[in-house]
Amino acid sequence: MSDRLFYPAALVLALLLVGFALVTPQGEGLRSPGPFGHAVHISDAAREDLKAEAAKLRKPQLQAPAATPKPAKVKS
Repeated sequence: MSDRLFYPAALVLALLLVGFALVTPQGEGLRSPGPFGHAVHISDAAREDLKAEAAKLRKPQLQAPAATPKPAKVKS
């Protein structure tokens, strides 16, 4: 294949791949940046579930009382 054809084709392919990477979601389910992405819509039921889960995580955990040694019996 001629260099005159290969390098421009490789450049076009590289630019297309970079453009594709800019408009597709990145990472763990993140939305694409605007203007390509769209707003996240959460239903009211899901929003309540998220609030309940957050409240459960904020609730302090009950801890077992610290073990206290019994006093030694003194013979009189």
